[in-house]
Amino acid sequence: MSTFSKRTALAALVLRTCLFSPWLFAADEKVEFPQASQHAVLKQRVGLTDVEVDYSRPNKNGRVIFGALVPFDKPWRTGANQPTKIKTSAPVKFGDKEVPAGEYVLYTIPGANEWTLVLSKNLKAQTPADHKPEDEAE
Repeated sequence: MSTFSKRTALAALVLRTCLFSPWLFAADEKVEFPQASQHAVLKQRVGLTDVEVDYSRPNKNGRVIFGALVPFDKPWRTGANQPTKIKTSAPVKFGDKEVPAGEYVLYTIPGANEWTLVLSKNLKAQTPADHKPEDEAE
């Protein structure tokens, strides 16, 4: 084999490797783009109790949220994408109630002047329509 043929074959091999290898490796990688409303998990020890809040931050994007997109005096799932969940490792005081340790879905009822916070035991609830007063933490 002549030197020219060896160089041509080597150049073709390098070119083929450079052109097609990225697709072979890229097929294994999954690119995960961020959601418009970013997901976050906050874990904090408060006294002797571990508290975890799992939520998605809604983006305002110049919109009027409360009283418009989220109507006043109606249950809101408190967040974007998924309901906000709160988990505690010990009983906690929630308003005037002693709430047992566990995991709960947080709903809010925004008002023009004050808000009501509600903890629901129904972890499968996805929308405010799923909220039932009998599911509220006691």
